[in-house]
Amino acid sequence: MNQDILVDIINIGANGEGVAKYDGRTVFIPYTCVGEKVSAKVTHANKNVAFATLTKLITPSDDRVLPECKLFGKCGGCQLQHINYNQQLIIKANSVVNTFRKVGNIDIDMPTVVPSPCQYHYRNKLVLPIVQGDNGIEMGFFAQGTHKVIPLSSCPLHGQWATDVIDVVRQFANQYGISGYDECSGKGVLRHLVVRKTNNISVTLVINSDQLPHSQQLLAMLTERVGECNLYLSINTKRNNVVLGEKCIMVGGTPSTVDILGYNFNVSPYSFLQVNDAVRDYMYSTVRQLSEGSAITLIDAYSGVGATSCLLASGYSHVYGIEIVKQATIDADCLASKYGLSHKITNLNGDCRMLLPQLLERLVGSDDVSRPTAQPNATIIDSIDSMNSCNSQDNVAQSIDCIVARGSSVTGNTTCINNDDLIKHSALDRPNTIEHSVNTDSSGSSHTQANSCIVVNTHEQLGDQGSTEDGQCQCNLLSADSNNTISSGRADHITVLLDPPRKGCDKEIIDSLCRYKPSRIIYISCNPSTLARDIAPLLNDYTISTLQLFDLFPQTSHVETVVLMSRAKD
Repeated sequence: MNQDILVDIINIGANGEGVAKYDGRTVFIPYTCVGEKVSAKVTHANKNVAFATLTKLITPSDDRVLPECKLFGKCGGCQLQHINYNQQLIIKANSVVNTFRKVGNIDIDMPTVVPSPCQYHYRNKLVLPIVQGDNGIEMGFFAQGTHKVIPLSSCPLHGQWATDVIDVVRQFANQYGISGYDECSGKGVLRHLVVRKTNNISVTLVINSDQLPHSQQLLAMLTERVGECNLYLSINTKRNNVVLGEKCIMVGGTPSTVDILGYNFNVSPYSFLQVNDAVRDYMYSTVRQLSEGSAITLIDAYSGVGATSCLLASGYSHVYGIEIVKQATIDADCLASKYGLSHKITNLNGDCRMLLPQLLERLVGSDDVSRPTAQPNATIIDSIDSMNSCNSQDNVAQSIDCIVARGSSVTGNTTCINNDDLIKHSALDRPNTIEHSVNTDSSGSSHTQANSCIVVNTHEQLGDQGSTEDGQCQCNLLSADSNNTISSGRADHITVLLDPPRKGCDKEIIDSLCRYKPSRIIYISCNPSTLARDIAPLLNDYTISTLQLFDLFPQTSHVETVVLMSRAKD
């Protein structure tokens, strides 16, 4: 510990740190480049690995550049600002190759990386923790590997809109004496600032309270500074490290929407969107091309607000979307109705860990490409009360049986399978929530049952746009006399699209894919390590047809990967 060493940097690690060798150990030194000779101080070491901090740059690399951010090296948001952009792309490609080999024992050719048109000011979303400082609130990113906030007033990965919002929120809090949050004591009001730029500026303040004094004044200050915007309050009074709470209240402003490849999507604070608009659109175009083929049925796992379901629907007879966040499922249902796709998209709300295996079992279990029509009087459930004693995978199976048997020729059909234990499995970019309301008067507001039982219901279309007169989707049981059919197919006719959070897929999902063997699997991943782990067992039956990287995250060590796997010939 605290030993000074002189080393040569020979590689870049998965997290963007330089790699050296010293005294038989692999040494990781952040903010260094391959080919550099550096002096470093060891901060931690064991038998095989050591970690050190850069103390002196002796021989710089030709790839080293001057970082644009004055907080680079202190703030934990970026890892590669000191390296020129072309070399960053090479580093990311090498990292994926090495990760596949180490984690999955998979050898792949060096992939190409689609670069970002903008290396700075590309992010459309900002999330900052808020704490109480000596002179008012402070906002910033956490220092690498800590919960210490590094205060900032701007970030070069975001546009001027982020600087303006940070300034307004700081002025507002200090003017009205509203405190920042202390995670040690659990006291303080303001916990996080979440800002997203789409057609407008959407600001969400996460509060450790059931109300925020003077919130209308904050909305007025934001509107004066940034123009068209909206303001939400997300209530999170729990002692946890989850950003958004279970309830979100709209204070006012104009709704947020985003255009993706010709489709216009509603966006709420809980919506998942890729943070780089230009690269996102190119990536989805690529996914749409890869999706084209002879498959009849698409299963869009982790489907969010239904963007990929709609984008890919034209190539399939039927699409199933699976999403754990209830409001996202409601939004997906309204979106399908908006574009006249409700007859071919069925949205399921629940945990993919349980729903995907059950859905595959029902679809693949038929010898016919088209399933038989259910009995005219069949219902998804006869009574919610009849399920009050259930909390098992069997009930999910029974529900899926009815869904596949009945299908979804009823427009706007969404089946919600809500279970406290299931929904707690959401993680990272997808909020760890049970249910929430986007507005206090939203008809989509609901509360999870205290007995944690599975509830199956539907959102029926009301009018041409699948909504009530006030624009809100409603939740109703599917009528008993609706006669629905559904197109499905055997494994030869099924494509599965996976787009999980960073933790990757649960084992149950991979096991079900190995068992039922759909014809093609498209996997979108922001974590090469969990991607390699997940696809390794699939390669007994599949080959990697396409592997393409997309740099959605310049200046960081992160990269998005799209993999198409095709089932090998029997």
